[in-house]
Amino acid sequence: MGTLGDKGPTERAAALAGLRSFIQETKDKKLAARASLLAAAVAAGATPPDNAAVVQLLDGFEERYPDSKELHPRALELRLVASVQTDRVDGVEKDVDAFLREGADDAQKRGTLTRVARALATRALRAPAGDDRIGGLARKVQARLVEATKAPADRLTLAELELHAGHAAEARKEYEAVLAADPGSQQALRGAARATAEAGDANASLGYWAKVVDASTAGGTAWYEARLAQVSVLAESGRRSDACDLIRSSRGRVTSAGANQIEARLRSMEPEVCK
Repeated sequence: MGTLGDKGPTERAAALAGLRSFIQETKDKKLAARASLLAAAVAAGATPPDNAAVVQLLDGFEERYPDSKELHPRALELRLVASVQTDRVDGVEKDVDAFLREGADDAQKRGTLTRVARALATRALRAPAGDDRIGGLARKVQARLVEATKAPADRLTLAELELHAGHAAEARKEYEAVLAADPGSQQALRGAARATAEAGDANASLGYWAKVVDASTAGGTAWYEARLAQVSVLAESGRRSDACDLIRSSRGRVTSAGANQIEARLRSMEPEVCK
């Protein structure tokens, strides 16, 4: 396996075909198990990875080769990574649970945990609202990753997953944990502002947006995005007079091309908000 990284697509395809033939022909289950794992590693190491082949080679590996228990953990890792990088749903939850039970206490498993968490998060965040088939798994794995790394970036991803699922209170908790360590985190401030707004805490949301405004260049894109959000929160919480004043005080302060469109959106809200 150590020399496979130097092989081109043609050599990899030939190696994979040879291993598949060997697996079908050998009567030795131990050798077949090792050949299946090696073939899966070849497919996983392709550019791009042949995830479908990995899943096909390792599907039911533990049941087909019960006496090769020493190979089960690696087969599980390879199959899980390949599965989450495709649109496969069936069997993923079982593999996720099995992997999490084993823990991620070495560098290889930590790397697998990171890859699985990122792939699941990407799928969950692009899923339509209300479709939580992958979302629940994504949050479970991301929470374990946060536990392992304590990294603010990983916690922010968990917060985004919670917010995407409609769990505003849980999202707020994660955003505020990031802010406790880094009060100036713009991503966490924006996330906390959105989460508190969704939870119905307009005052908290306005407070977070105010911090974004204070930290942004007046008239810039970020500044106008925060102003637009403030107007929306004020209007939706019944404070139309305040929202109207904010719209009018934000006129003509554009300092960047991107802010032009946002100012135009603010202006378009004025007839309804200020009537």
